[in-house]
Amino acid sequence: MYERLTQFVTNNALGSVTSTLTHAVPATFGMPTPLVICELWDAIDEVVMTHPELNLTHYDDVIRAHQLSLDYDKIAKAVVADFDVQVTLALLVHAWRRNRFDDGLFYRFLSDGLIQTWLQHLKNLEIAKSS
Repeated sequence: MYERLTQFVTNNALGSVTSTLTHAVPATFGMPTPLVICELWDAIDEVVMTHPELNLTHYDDVIRAHQLSLDYDKIAKAVVADFDVQVTLALLVHAWRRNRFDDGLFYRFLSDGLIQTWLQHLKNLEIAKSS
């Protein structure tokens, strides 16, 4: 279902991008987006489009339904092990789609390691499901 997303963990594809980011990520408007980030965004959109049963077009509602706040700091402090597939994917969609309104937000999630943590959590859920 989300194998294209978990390949970013398997291949450590985001490593080259995150190593160049600093904690204080500047606004990215008008700056070229690295290809690997575009590929990740495409993979996120693919899951949204191909799995309507997950209701990811309403990602913020999914997040709130799991008693999570949309506040960055509260999301960052949430216990990832408590997330199911739907909420983990909703957080990835949130980071990507909200970046359009809060330029640099996706890179903040990325530089703080949250994107990688969520992708790894999906990978762990995938492994547990196949066991």
